[in-house]
Amino acid sequence: MKFPFKESIFATIGNWPPEWKKINLAQGFPNFPYPDLLKNYALETLNTPSLHQYAPTRGMLSLREAIVGYVSSFYSVSICPHKGIIVTCGATQAIALALNILLEEGDEVLAFAPFYDSYHAQILFSKARLNTLELSWENDFSFTKAELEKALTPKTKILLLNTPHNPTGKVFTKKELDLIAQVTAKHPCVILSDEVYEFLTYNKNRPHVSVASHPDLKNKTLTISSLGKTFGATGWKIGWIYGPEALWPILEQISLKLQYDCFSVTSFIQEAAAKALGDLENYLPSFQSHYLSLRDFFIPQLQKLHKCTARAVNPDGSYFTLIPVPKSFKPKSFKNDQQFCEELAKKTGIASIPTSSFYLSNPKEFSFRLCFAKDKILLEKALAQLKLFLEKKSLP
Repeated sequence: MKFPFKESIFATIGNWPPEWKKINLAQGFPNFPYPDLLKNYALETLNTPSLHQYAPTRGMLSLREAIVGYVSSFYSVSICPHKGIIVTCGATQAIALALNILLEEGDEVLAFAPFYDSYHAQILFSKARLNTLELSWENDFSFTKAELEKALTPKTKILLLNTPHNPTGKVFTKKELDLIAQVTAKHPCVILSDEVYEFLTYNKNRPHVSVASHPDLKNKTLTISSLGKTFGATGWKIGWIYGPEALWPILEQISLKLQYDCFSVTSFIQEAAAKALGDLENYLPSFQSHYLSLRDFFIPQLQKLHKCTARAVNPDGSYFTLIPVPKSFKPKSFKNDQQFCEELAKKTGIASIPTSSFYLSNPKEFSFRLCFAKDKILLEKALAQLKLFLEKKSLP
């Protein structure tokens, strides 16, 4: 079987020479230690003999109950720990399983562009089609009711949301969810909501609103999240998917497929995750304060570097910013953002993501994504090198 897509941009950057990514602001993970509480729980569960055999396919009951607890506490959403939730090997597997189960050949998925590139790959695996509604820079990444109505078709099986949004940093508002509810009221599509950055928000006037908490969307929404972004441990690969009773048959099919996939997720890691989620309310204030300090350290300085970085996005959520690629860049011009990112990496060691990778075709404006989930020493180095590059001092 020939794969219907090329390698991901993350794999491409992973294969770059080490000197091209000495300052790695490309991939979305921190370069500082994960929290002590997670380490301590992991050591505790690692030394528990009973936690080294297969876990139930749906996940350890302790972890499912911990997820049920935080979802109830933060969003007032009720989930059945036995039939309404499944633990997966990271959020990406949850997305893949949901798409594979829900889609048939000829179905369509509507997503907002730019989008996480894994979405498209899994949709193609299912022999379905991805359609997109582009969130435009000039409109502050917003959309209208008319645009959404036009983008939905009779073949749309899934509306795929991502809030907080990677890579724009947009947080969908209650008003926008109201609009989505109005447009989809008579449409049979399922909403698949990727909310892995749910606790990475910065604007008190634009808090994260879980799609499952919306009264008119809750019965048609499957929600996906994970441990990795909230606890800075992306390598643990602990994700989950949950939904209401109306969607339990879909979750049952996902569970059946998981039995013949990886069967279950690492037992002692699940137990440590359950304990960490139990401490969420105590943990979040310092976590959110830390990331807010990184954003407020990096973005204002970035915006002062150069005329093109003046438009760098100050995100309401996630830990990414977008920067326009200069339209005119002498003595060398760039045909697209991928060429720009390669030249930036070669000349400065700054690895970044060309955001055209998150579109079906060339976007209205080329840009590149930087991750600021890094210590301030590395961010300072990035700012200094990027300034030199943009001022063309490092170019021949």
